[in-house]
Amino acid sequence: MGMFRDSFMPVFHGQVEATPEGSRIRGRMSHHLLVQIFHGFWCGALVLMALFFVWTIVMPLAAYGMLWIANGIMAVGDRAYPGREQKIESYLREVCERGLIQ
Repeated sequence: MGMFRDSFMPVFHGQVEATPEGSRIRGRMSHHLLVQIFHGFWCGALVLMALFFVWTIVMPLAAYGMLWIANGIMAVGDRAYPGREQKIESYLREVCERGLIQ
């Protein structure tokens, strides 16, 4: 199994310095550049899929929400002005009796 290498294993980038107290290790751990690029594409694809999934769920719900809002506005109008239907019917009846509508 000595022929295989784990490309996703972190790599140390730095140096070992000699000090009077002993040795000091300075550096950072990171992944190989190609692994970082792969992770970028992988995570970006996951984010895009999540956004697409949320978009396909939320947009139809938004349409239903707009219908509910319109229904609520109509209900508020009915409560705010009681007797509107009777006023409209009497107006139409009067217009028809005068012969203004053919």
